[in-house]
Amino acid sequence: MSLSRNSLRYLLSFRSAASPGRNLASTIECIALLPYSSAFSRTSPKIQPFFTTSLQKNAARTFASSADIPEQSGSGREMQIRFVRIVAFGMILVAATKIVPLMSQSTVPHAIQLCQASEPIMQKSAAHRVNKLAETDDTLQELIAAGVCPKLLGMLKPHVDPRVATAVLSAVKEISRLPEGREALKSAGAPAVLDKSVQQQWLTTQQDIEEASKISRWLMTRS
Repeated sequence: MSLSRNSLRYLLSFRSAASPGRNLASTIECIALLPYSSAFSRTSPKIQPFFTTSLQKNAARTFASSADIPEQSGSGREMQIRFVRIVAFGMILVAATKIVPLMSQSTVPHAIQLCQASEPIMQKSAAHRVNKLAETDDTLQELIAAGVCPKLLGMLKPHVDPRVATAVLSAVKEISRLPEGREALKSAGAPAVLDKSVQQQWLTTQQDIEEASKISRWLMTRS
């Protein structure tokens, strides 16, 4: 199958307002047939992109004029989007009020179990989870009662992954905000572990070294 040079000129200017749907189909068909055109194949490679680009622009203009459903006004569409967002947010909020308390109860034991993992990625996840759970006073009390402090400090050891060390220090700091947390950390030997991690260079970043020293002093000076 081949298209003549006159056909190519016709295609480049083809845009009938009377039958936009047929115009769209015809233009798309022409784009598909263009590589098989004898005139196209004899055209300079520098000119060939011009034909393709022109037909693609024609197709885009035709598509815009061939929509069967009229475009809604900006204000009407915006109201619909707002309504959908409000409904979706309400459903999420209702579900959260029912699920979050259950999640809080079930994630404390899970966080304790994760603290005993040997893989750095699991240890980091455990420390992050403890840090998040400790932001709530009641959940922090559950963590302390479950013995989270010695397990958390147990992840600070020689050759500890720097990302794990940073996460552990952040969780220890969060636990130390309550008197019960500071007491539990001191009972688990947190000041000695933190000082040892600095002195024996378990911590490799300056930020972690400064944070560990700061938490250790905080625990020793606060009751």
